[in-house]
Parts: sequence; C-alpha cells; structure tokens
Amino acid sequence: MVAIKSALTLLALGAHAALAVSDVICSSELGTKSIQSNKIPRATTTVSERITIVKKFIRKVNVVVVARPYTTTETTTVQTTVISTADPDVKTATSHVTETQTEIEDRSHTAFSTTIISTTTIKYNTQTIPAPPGFTKIRDSPDYVKRADIPNAIPFLPAGRAGAPEQYVQRIRCTKKVPVTSTKYTTTTIQGPRKTIRKTNSRLVSTTETVTETEYPDDVTTTVTETSSPTVTEYNDVTSTSTMTESVTVETQLPVELYLACSEENIISTANGGKALFYRNTIGITYDTLAITGMANAYECCAACMKNPKCLSSITAVSNSANCYHYSLLNNTGSQSRLVKILILPFLITYIFTVLGNKGYGDATAVREPPRVPYWIPFVGNTIGFAYDTERFLASVLSKFGKVPLRLFVGAEPMYFIPHGQAIIDLFKSSRYLTTKTFGIMTVRDAFGLPEHDVAIYANDDSGIDVKPAPGYEHVEQMMRFHFVSHRDMHNLMTGSTLNAMVAKFVEVYSKHIDEDSMFEQDEWVEVDDLYGWLKNRLLRAAVVALCGEKFLEISPSFLEEFWEFDYHLPNLFRRLPRWMIPKSYRARDRIQESIFRVQEWGRQNLDFADEELLSKDWTPEFGARLMSKRQEMFKNIGVTPRGAAALDLGLIWGFNANAIPAAMWMLLDTLLDKDLTDRLISEMEPCFNDKSLSFDKDRLCSGPLLNAIYLETLRLRVAAPVGRSSTVPNLKFGKWQMKQGVGMLSTSWFGSRDPDFWNTGHNDEHPTDSFWAERFLQYDDDPTSGPVKTTGRTQKVERGGRKAHITTEGTQGYFFPYGGGMKMCPGRFFAKEELMASVAVVLRAYEIELVDREAAAKVGPNMDYFPFGTIPPKGKVAARIRRRKL
Repeated sequence: MVAIKSALTLLALGAHAALAVSDVICSSELGTKSIQSNKIPRATTTVSERITIVKKFIRKVNVVVVARPYTTTETTTVQTTVISTADPDVKTATSHVTETQTEIEDRSHTAFSTTIISTTTIKYNTQTIPAPPGFTKIRDSPDYVKRADIPNAIPFLPAGRAGAPEQYVQRIRCTKKVPVTSTKYTTTTIQGPRKTIRKTNSRLVSTTETVTETEYPDDVTTTVTETSSPTVTEYNDVTSTSTMTESVTVETQLPVELYLACSEENIISTANGGKALFYRNTIGITYDTLAITGMANAYECCAACMKNPKCLSSITAVSNSANCYHYSLLNNTGSQSRLVKILILPFLITYIFTVLGNKGYGDATAVREPPRVPYWIPFVGNTIGFAYDTERFLASVLSKFGKVPLRLFVGAEPMYFIPHGQAIIDLFKSSRYLTTKTFGIMTVRDAFGLPEHDVAIYANDDSGIDVKPAPGYEHVEQMMRFHFVSHRDMHNLMTGSTLNAMVAKFVEVYSKHIDEDSMFEQDEWVEVDDLYGWLKNRLLRAAVVALCGEKFLEISPSFLEEFWEFDYHLPNLFRRLPRWMIPKSYRARDRIQESIFRVQEWGRQNLDFADEELLSKDWTPEFGARLMSKRQEMFKNIGVTPRGAAALDLGLIWGFNANAIPAAMWMLLDTLLDKDLTDRLISEMEPCFNDKSLSFDKDRLCSGPLLNAIYLETLRLRVAAPVGRSSTVPNLKFGKWQMKQGVGMLSTSWFGSRDPDFWNTGHNDEHPTDSFWAERFLQYDDDPTSGPVKTTGRTQKVERGGRKAHITTEGTQGYFFPYGGGMKMCPGRFFAKEELMASVAVVLRAYEIELVDREAAAKVGPNMDYFPFGTIPPKGKVAARIRRRKL
C-alpha cells in the first residue's frame, strides 16, 4: 500500500515500476481463472516514444583577410612642349612614333572555404522531481499490511472491477518503447585567430614627358619615320580556393524526468497473495475517481498524479479501456462557500449599514446630516481611496451624489466633503462660526513636524482670530493669543508698503540673476533638458531672499536643494505614515528644519526685540520681510520652542513657494505652446519695460488684460486649493445640511474650476475645461458669449480683431476659489500674483525661448501625487532652446 501526501492509502496493480528510460515495461492482467505460470500468455507491443534531441553545433571559424598587393603605384604624366629650329641645310624631316606593347601576367589571390567534420556526443539531463511534503513511502505507512495477511479483504476498485474473490495472473502484457527522435539544432560560432595583412599603401609617381617640335625649312619635302616600342605589363587577378577542415562537436541533450515518489519501491502488484486489492480512506476526505487514458504503465500513471496538485493517489488496472485511475480532492464547494460567506459577512453588513443610512437624503425639506459615502471595510472606511487616489475617489462620489455635502470616514475619523457650488458659498459665508484648527493641527504636526509641546499651544487656543476673543478667553492677553496674532500679522504685513518692499526685492534678485546668467549669450542657442528645473531655483532664490533676507542663504546655503527634496516627500508625510515606513521622507523634513533652525538661532542671538526701529522696517537684509521678525517676536512671547518655531516657519516658507513657483512654470509653458499668444503677450508687456533693461513699471505690467487672463486661467486649470474648516458651534446649517461641531470639513477648488456645465468653453465647445484657453476670463463688450461663465444661448462668433477686452471673474463664486475664501482666504495672494506676472514677464523679456518638442511638451500633465495640496506641478521634463535677446 502507498500513503501519499499523508491522506490516503493506495495499491497499484502494475507488474513493475517503470522509469522514464525503461526499454520494456510489463503489466499483469488478473482474473479468476487459475493458470500455471509457464502457460501464462505473454504479448509484447511496440510503441513509439517521441524524444526531442537538441543538437548544439560549436563552430570555430578562422578568419583570414587577404589584401591587394602591398604597394600600388599611381602614375601621372606631365607633358611639356619644346620647339627647336632645324638646321637650314637639312633636307629630310624625321618623325618619331611610339607604339606601346602590352604583356599580360597572372596575379594570384587565395580564398578560403571551410568544411565541417561532426562528432556527436549524447548527454542525459536528469531532472529529479522530489516527493511532495508529507509523502510517506508505502512500507512506512502505519497501516501497511504484508502480502496475503488480510483474509477476505473487501475489494475497492473502479466501477466494474469490484467484488472478485480471487484474482490470478491471466496474461502478461509488455510494452517496448522505440524512441522516435526529432532534432532541434542550435549553432554557436566561435571566431578563431584573425590575420589581417597590413593596409595597402599607395605610391604616387609623377612622370614628365617632353615633346620636342622641330621647325624645318620650307623646302624640306622628305620625311623619315622612326618607331620605338616600349613594353607595358598588365595583370590578370586569378583567385584560387583553399579548403580548411574544421572539427565540430555536436552535443545531444536528452531530457529525463524522474519522480522519486513513483519509484519502484512504492509501486506494488499482486499484493495480498493475489487476492483483490482494496483502497482505504483513513482520514475521511471526500474524493473523486478520475479515469486517465493513455498511460502505458504504473510509473506514468503515478507521475501524472504527481503533476496534479489535487491528486491524492493513483491505481493502475488492466483489461479495461482506462487503465489508470486518480483519486482527487473534490472542490468542497459547499464548505468553501460557507467559509466565503462567513468572511464577507462583516463587510456586507458594513456596506448595507452605510447605504441604508442615506435613505431620504434627496428630500428637499428635511434638515439632516449629509449622506454618507458607503464603504465595505469596518474601521478603515474610505481611507484607502481618499489617501492614495484622492482625485479619482472624490470625482467618483461627486458623480454619484451630485453637488451635495457628503460624510466620509477617513483615518478612523469622520469628515465632511463640501462640493463646489452653493455648498462652498454657504461655507465661506459662515466663516465666523468656522475654524481651520482641525486641519491646521494635522498639517503642522504630521507634515511640518511641530513638536507635541507646541501642538498643545496650537490646539488649546480657542480664542479665535477676531480682536474680541471668544467667550471664556477675555482674560487672555492679546499678545498671547496664537491664532489671533498669527492671522493679524499675516494679513496686515502682506499688503501695503511691506508687500511693495517684498515684491521689489524679489524682482531685483530675480532680474539680476537672469541678467547676469553667463549660461546664455546673445546669438547662441543653449538647450536645457528641463525648463522647470532651470526656472524653479531662480524663482526660489529670489522668493527666499524677499521673505527671509539675504542672510538666510548665507547661513544655510543648501536650503534650495533641501526645499525641493522636502517638497518631493511631502505627499507621504500628509498621509500620516510612521517614520519606519517612510524614513527618507522624515529625513528630508529633518534636514530642512535644521537649516531653518540655524537661521532662527542666529536671529535669536542678533535680533533685539526692543529695537522698535529695526522691527518697523519693511525689509532688512538680516531678517527679511517685517512679517518674519514679527513672527519671531510672537514665538518668543507665546512660548513656542525653537524647534517648534522652525517647523511653523517651514510651513510658511513651503506655502509661500510650493504653489507660486509651479504656477509660474505653467503660465510660461502654456504661453510658449501658442506662438500667437506668445507674440501677443510680448507686445502687451513691451511698453511696460524701461528701454534696453529688465526693469519695468509694476502697476502697468500687472494691469495688462492678457497677462491677467493667462494668470487667472492658470489658477483655474492648475490649482487644487484645499479648504479645511470645522464648526465651532453645534449643528451648523448649510441650507438643509446640518454639520456637527468639531468634525472636519474639506473642499477643493479643483472640481468647481473644471465643471463643464458652468464654464465658457467657446462657441463650439472647442475649449474644454480641462484645457488651457487664455481668452476664458476676457470680456468683450460687443460679444455677449465672452467671459468665463457659460451663457445659455449661442450666438454667432464675433471677430475680435484688435478690439480691447477687460478682465473679469464676475459670476464665478462657488466655482473659482484658488486662494480659498471667507475670513481665512490666503493672505499671500497679492504677493503671489505679482510674483507670477513678474516671473513670466522678465524671462520673456530677457530670452527667446523655443520648445524643442512642442507636441511632447503639450502632453505634459499635472503630477497628481500633489493633489489636493495647492498648485499641481508638472509631471515630466520639458526641453527648450534659450537665447538671450538683444535689448
């Protein structure tokens, strides 16, 4: 008996164990008739066994390169004529004639050919297939019984073979395998020694031939001819062939598989003294019997079983159309189905519960909490889709539910998603009842690394942003109210004279760098493989100096590289993953924090907060904009730690640059993609610049309608501004929707700015909302279809020609909010606008820029890993050719 895979016991009826390379394999046919052993009929059948022979030719080739004669001579003849006068007494003229004689010689060359003598060797590649885990040899089975030790055994054979009380050998059938081979050839050529005769040299021979013409007297009438015969040799090239004999070894590889589990010691015939064999199921596994045809012997039957993962054992019978039977596991569909149902039940219940809770949300009169976006996985909720494919996830729920607020379950916390349209308008109108603290804590702690001590300061201040503190905080000094002081300084010190000082310093540093860049010269085109990579560090340097002062980059010279490295890793940090999962992201944040910390440490040692004159300056080389020195004063008064101050300023510097710089690149790229637009923009900006310089009239430049239209279209198309709020009062209502106190609300400008039902897409929808159209925000007085908002009717297109247009955003509320809205609208929007316009104007004034591959550049899209953190940067490089203009 055989115990296979520790599951079943098996008896095989084959007479011999047959290996794959056996010549003759025999099996016994059993029956009830007793026949003497010398009378048992024996038959031998010859069958063909196909074997694939792989012949590998190893060819060695000796290469001989035969050159022409080593030296060739090229002859040139220069002919000169000399005229002489014959003696007057000469009466006979002499004529000289040259007749060339040609001799032909044979010149021999040798060519080589190769013949092959083959020697064949045979190599057997035996692949041993080990027995599966848990396999027990038949004689090691605990229920193995020796031959004839089981009287009255209960037979268990395939249908039609059970019940025979006595079984004797009736006939012996043998199969002789005759191999039939098919040959597969592979050739490998090995180059032998290579001999090359040196290159043919040429020799130039110049011959001068002098022709003498003799003038004879007029009375000479007799001419004598003299003939000379020089010899010239010509060659016939004759090629002779030399044959080389090569020895080639042909290696024949015969594949052989050997299953150890099917070896002879595990195949038994005529067990139990010739009585019927039986099959015992020792562990109660449900099995199925499968008849296998075409198996020549017990080994093949067993080997076929071993190849089937569900086969438990095999038995080989005789005198039957099918002589091989496999006992295989059933699919157990019933128990598996029950297991599947048990496993999916919690997920199904979760989904049904989240769906049923939305019943009646379309009722226009009932005041209720927003509908919940269904999910399957308890405690995980909508986290996976929201965190790792945010744009697609939000687009799908908007498509399903429409423009209504929704409830999400993200990061084990509830959250509301506020769509564009009326819902976001209601949110901005309710600013007095809203705070940014919920999302602010998550941002400064998880993304920018604010220490827990300082997170407590940030989180525990509920005094609000108004001058009058919230109830319960009347006793708190104004200078100790973190959110009020921060909000006041950000909004007051990013306008007026401070704003002008920052813009002036930005333009000065940026223009100087562009003007003095030795990389580009007049009349010489220089190709850059990454236009954004070239532009962004020039903008970042100027912006950092404008905000933080010139001393900043002196103390931390590697800050520019550290900034972009941190920016690259920021999406991982926003996902709130632990340090051990994203160590590179945390290290990038640590490095840039350390750079800011060094600058602030220098400031704490050198900044005198009692020096009112210093603190009142709009900008200083040591401390930058007045905003930055006021922030250091606030951190000191409130008790923010030095590391906390570095984290908070990291957030400010990142927000200051990570949105504006990619937007400047988009403005430049979308302009360069349209040659006509580029020419129009340069014509509009030209009068704003001083003659032959990069200095310009800022107010005049920033009021240009086309430049403003490009700026606004860039914000519409490229910005996914996040809006994060939470209610400070219970049951805040947006229309019929009721919001719980303290639950975060999230919105983004991305979907509203791309709504095809709202935005003007041209007379024939030729400018879809996912494409750049510089005219979208331009209003022409005599064209009612112009402007950003789609009109209800269609009129014939009006030719605009050189007519003037004005910029407008009228009617875009709820669909266009790239800087947020309400009392917490981005305070840096004024600087960002002038920074973007100056960036594009100066670079187009200084350089001619051509895209190397306009079609490829047009395909560069946004890098959605940064959704929805603000301006989405381009994904991919844009190559450009740049040449300095002659001003």
